[in-house]
Amino acid sequence: MKKTLSILLGLLLCFSMVACKRDFGHTEKIDPKRTQLYVFNYDGGVGTEWLYDIKARFEAEYKDECFEPGTDKKGVQIMIEANKNSFNADSTIQSNPNQVFFTENVPYNELVSQNLLLEISDIVTDNSTGRSLESRMTEDQQINLTALKGKYYALPHYDGYRGLAYDVDLFEDKGLYFAAEKENGNNGFIISKTDKRSAGPDGKFDTRDDGLPSTLEEFFELCEYMASTMSITPLIFTGMYKEYTNYIIEAVFANYSGAEAVKLDYTFDSEGKEVEIITGFNELGGDDLFGATPIVKKVVITPENGYLLKQQVGKYYGLATLKKILSDSRYFSKTNDTVSHLDAQEAFIYSKLENKPIGMLVDGSYWVNEASGAFERSIEDYGKRAENRKFGWMPLPGVVSGEVTEENASKNAAKDMVRSYAYINGNIAGDENKVKLAKLFLSYCYKPENLQKFTEITGSPRGLSYELTSENKKNMSDYELSIWDMHESFEMVRQLSTSKLFMDNERDLLNNLWTSTVNNMPYSLPYNALKGSTSAMDYFNGMRISKTEWENNYKGWFNA
Repeated sequence: MKKTLSILLGLLLCFSMVACKRDFGHTEKIDPKRTQLYVFNYDGGVGTEWLYDIKARFEAEYKDECFEPGTDKKGVQIMIEANKNSFNADSTIQSNPNQVFFTENVPYNELVSQNLLLEISDIVTDNSTGRSLESRMTEDQQINLTALKGKYYALPHYDGYRGLAYDVDLFEDKGLYFAAEKENGNNGFIISKTDKRSAGPDGKFDTRDDGLPSTLEEFFELCEYMASTMSITPLIFTGMYKEYTNYIIEAVFANYSGAEAVKLDYTFDSEGKEVEIITGFNELGGDDLFGATPIVKKVVITPENGYLLKQQVGKYYGLATLKKILSDSRYFSKTNDTVSHLDAQEAFIYSKLENKPIGMLVDGSYWVNEASGAFERSIEDYGKRAENRKFGWMPLPGVVSGEVTEENASKNAAKDMVRSYAYINGNIAGDENKVKLAKLFLSYCYKPENLQKFTEITGSPRGLSYELTSENKKNMSDYELSIWDMHESFEMVRQLSTSKLFMDNERDLLNNLWTSTVNNMPYSLPYNALKGSTSAMDYFNGMRISKTEWENNYKGWFNA
């Protein structure tokens, strides 16, 4: 039998309480009889319990080995520093006491170019166990991670999908799934739990997404049905971190455009293939959903016309989706600037229990792991009503309207906005014994059984190809299995490429992906403009980059 979500969360809470007693940081008393290895872990998202699990097993397995020849020390002591202040990887790493890092927002090319990371090609390409870590990477990962110097300096840590989670229990209880029979007299929604559901965004029946919105039009039909008929607030998101609203934009963009088009923001080369861009809008008699019909043409993208990438069709529909949500106060829960992502998670969890239901949460796929304390508090407050909660991941549709089939379904792409990697500090390069230990530990973390254990504990997939056993899956909730299904069926686009234009201007290009100027007012975050009177069309038009501006900034890299 599959373990319930509440059981899993209870286990996570137990782990968390143990962790609290440890006082995260290098506070564990040093054992002078063992060799110490200092490890940093970003303690958000997937947390740190997976690392404590590996620490215990690694220390036990190597308890009799000497890592400092010439001394009487035996065994190793993994000294963990874990905090939620994501390590800003820059030149300060040279003086950082940590030797192995598992963290996010990693400017990989920048660190490699500054010789701050230890080369780890040997452990990445080693196939002594029958399959190398390199072979578990996609071709893009292999090419892009070695683009700068032809060698590996980091391993993918975890994949974090960002978008919408939904309350499965609420959807089941209130019949919030689309029916296969559209003309059923119930606005196209199922009447009973036994009704056949629509094929969902993948266009296939009998898959996990059956009954979920297959088009953006259906998504807003769902929001309207929730708000007007069922007295349900469709969405909640943090008010403190308004950049979370970009998750909606990015998810629609990726699923509308597909992986190859999303990659262009980093490669600037469509390899002769045509890409859809918007040249203008027909505002007279615009479409029913967003009020303006894009005028589209197809172009081949090269570095010379990379400025056109700001005008990709999928980007407009992402902006238009967020604008339509923000334009109807019934569609989202009011959260002020003090409401963190953790507060939003807790409000989402409690909403059904308090009979003020909220249907969907804007967050990362790892939110359940972050919200373990909130789940436990809800059980303390509401008892059995709060146990065995079921949640799922909702893929935002990449089709605007019409009938969805397997042939024209959403593109099943996701954009990596976490940039999570594991690497070794280059400042230990001169210490042969420390290098040997650090590489041994890092490779141990990536053994097949530890890849599986990582996912079983955290509910998140590593950014590599591997299988889960039936036993792993038994210990995971339905929600976590829905994330694993994403890992298996979606193509993750990572913010790396072989383009010199991108590698040499990475920070600038990434920081300006969604910038716009509207009525002489510059915006870096779409939400700040779209929450007011600015239309998605005006914001999109304000994102345009002129050919002259593009050439002035980047012409030196066109032929690089």
